[in-house]
Amino acid sequence: MVISIIAILAALLLPALQKAKSSGQSIACLNNQKQLQLAWQMYHEDNNERLVLNFEGGTIGTPSTYYSTTNSWITGSALWDSTPAQIRQGTLWPYARNERIYRCPSDKTVWPYGTNRAPRPWNVVLSIYLNGHWAGVNVPVPVKSSELHQPDHCFTFIDEEESLVTGGAFVLLVGQEDCWWTVPGFRDRACGANAAFADGHAEFHKWKYPHRIRNGQETPIANALDREDLRWLLSRVPGAK
Repeated sequence: MVISIIAILAALLLPALQKAKSSGQSIACLNNQKQLQLAWQMYHEDNNERLVLNFEGGTIGTPSTYYSTTNSWITGSALWDSTPAQIRQGTLWPYARNERIYRCPSDKTVWPYGTNRAPRPWNVVLSIYLNGHWAGVNVPVPVKSSELHQPDHCFTFIDEEESLVTGGAFVLLVGQEDCWWTVPGFRDRACGANAAFADGHAEFHKWKYPHRIRNGQETPIANALDREDLRWLLSRVPGAK
């Protein structure tokens, strides 16, 4: 009888405990992004308003080759090296100095690195529209903080779906609503992502279509709800109306 009661209580409490754990991890991710956002702000305050570089290289059409250049806020590719060396070599490191804030802790997945398996060294990325460069982005991007006219409506950092985290840029193409080029995370609080904004705040956003999985270079839009999610992010890049 006692064992049966304990089993019933455990069954009742387990979902609540799991929910509390998930909520705690999401809050930790949000706090990490706030710290990265603060580092991002301190950088441009120390550099005559110039935003930290966010350049992406590689062969267009082959995501496995994408990487952040050596003068960017983070360097290299999370596909190539699981060590924090690429984080420490980034130009934002002197302002951050904490490897943990580059990740959302709810990502527990390990990935192959040669003969070893390890988590991605980072799963938080920076909008390509903030002093960024990628061959597919052919619109002017702000290079100074004074060019951000609606900082409270301009996302900076966001967690990325970890299966193919490459360089440190989150790529969107203005005017392109048929596919995702970079897929945002959906691991926290029942399928949402955390995002920081240029005015310093960070917030959680729950996706209307939480089932998307990255599919190579372009992840096609699945349905109307999926397109609404993409439009939400597109409306939060510099110059969006």
